[in-house]
Amino acid sequence: GSGIHYACDNPNITLNIIQLLIGAAPDSVRTLTWSGKFPLHSLCGNKGVDESTSIEILTLLIEKCPEAVFHAENDGVLPIHRAFGGGEHLTFAVCSLKRIPDLSE
Repeated sequence: GSGIHYACDNPNITLNIIQLLIGAAPDSVRTLTWSGKFPLHSLCGNKGVDESTSIEILTLLIEKCPEAVFHAENDGVLPIHRAFGGGEHLTFAVCSLKRIPDLSE
C-alpha cells in the first residue's frame, strides 16, 4: 500500500494528515493495494479512529475518488461492508451510505 493507505489504517489519523498526503500526491486516493483496496477501504476498516474524524476523512475520500465506493476488493468486499463489519461506528456507516455518489450523472 501507499502512505495514504497506511495513514487510513492508523487509529491516530487526522483530516489534516490526509489533506497533506493528497496535496503532495493527488493521485494517491486512486491507488490500489495488492489486495484491491482503495484508501477508502482502509479507512472503513479502521475501527480505532475517532468517529467524527473518520466521517470528515470519509467525506474527503469520496469527494476525491467517488468510484471507490463501488469498488470491490479482490475478495469482493466493498467499503460499506468494512464500515458495517465492526459494528463499533454505526453513525460512520450510516454517514457513508448517505455520501454514496450518484455516478449516473
